[in-house]
Amino acid sequence: MSDRGTLTNAARALADQLRTMLYSESLHLNDRWPLISSDTDGWYVEIGTWRNRPSIQLWLDKWLGMDDRYFWVGFTAFTQEKMASVDGLPAPVKLRTKPSVSALRSRAFYEVPGWFFYGRYCARSEWNVRHAAEFIETVVKNTEDETPFNDIERLQNNSKLKPTTKKRLIDSRLGQGRFREEVMRRWHRACAVTGCRLKQILRASHIKPWSRSNSREQLDPANGILLLANIDALFDARLVTFDDDGKMIISQRIDHKNRKELGIPANLRRKPDARERRYLAEHRRVFRST
Repeated sequence: MSDRGTLTNAARALADQLRTMLYSESLHLNDRWPLISSDTDGWYVEIGTWRNRPSIQLWLDKWLGMDDRYFWVGFTAFTQEKMASVDGLPAPVKLRTKPSVSALRSRAFYEVPGWFFYGRYCARSEWNVRHAAEFIETVVKNTEDETPFNDIERLQNNSKLKPTTKKRLIDSRLGQGRFREEVMRRWHRACAVTGCRLKQILRASHIKPWSRSNSREQLDPANGILLLANIDALFDARLVTFDDDGKMIISQRIDHKNRKELGIPANLRRKPDARERRYLAEHRRVFRST
């Protein structure tokens, strides 16, 4: 297959994979991927755009001058300020001459004249669409979905909300205030799985993700579950979920050794009610797509 055909097929598979596992109102995944040619660097396509942040690109690169083409997937921008909107990036390494393959593959964030790149290289023979999608998902979630601060900023800037409603929504996003109290009451002030009552390590989390809930669902205590911090982290990362009877379902990404160390599976202490089952069905839908 030609380089162009190889890149087009890889782009289609990556975009399809991202659609099943990544939800972000600020991320737009393209339906078509016109190839852009660089005489010295190879071909690349725009997988998607991330509002006010770097673009997501996939390259079939010949910059290294190797017979074996290298895939590169990641985030690109023309300015360091735009790259700075991505959480957790170190200072970029400036590249002015062609480095060795091993050196380039070990540098995740680098600058070449006129471009900033944050991503991963792999030989075409090593290309794995799942691994590429998980890398993109991790960066996006670490920047926006897994932290409440962007949501809180939007709430604070929403002039249409009454101050009391605004405070309730912010408290709900943080798992605090009235939302936390009502979730605590629904689960008898104990972890829904273990029964632990040490409130310092209990988390009142949303079952249906906040980003996919409307304002009523965001405040609905039936959309909350009270869990120990470690189980909450598994639930939030979609590594575990629960069926309509409260039986824990575990992702294949957790191996037998880690399951044993985590003490899972462990089921809910009571059967979810009708409202909770509706939210859990949404959580399972997202769980199965990851």
